[in-house]
Amino acid sequence: MLTALSIMVLLLAVAIPTYRTAIPNIKLQNTANEMMDSLQEARQKTVTEQSVYFIRFFDLEDKYQMIKQDGNEIIAETILDAEVDLEEITGFTDNQDAVFNFAGAISSAGEVKLINSKGKAALVSVRPSGFIRKE
Repeated sequence: MLTALSIMVLLLAVAIPTYRTAIPNIKLQNTANEMMDSLQEARQKTVTEQSVYFIRFFDLEDKYQMIKQDGNEIIAETILDAEVDLEEITGFTDNQDAVFNFAGAISSAGEVKLINSKGKAALVSVRPSGFIRKE
């Protein structure tokens, strides 16, 4: 019984630090995937509805919104996890709007750099063709 308890304590001692390191990285990847999904949804809605949708990034507030250009209607808002920050936004229209056209291309290509509480970064980029990828 004592041996089994010792083995459990040893396993927990090894697993807990690994778990603490892994959680911020998982949250970073999930946030990047959700952002890619939102960008793809805005692109798809623009093409299928022939009405301009775009994603507006708010780096100081660590959030982004999907907006329908007709009337500036906010369709969805995503606030990033507390352990993930919008570190840098480059390109795009006015350095904050990822605007898609009816063909699915983007008005101005750009990138969003996300960083977690451990300093690890993920980059979500949108190419001129509208292709969205995570690096």
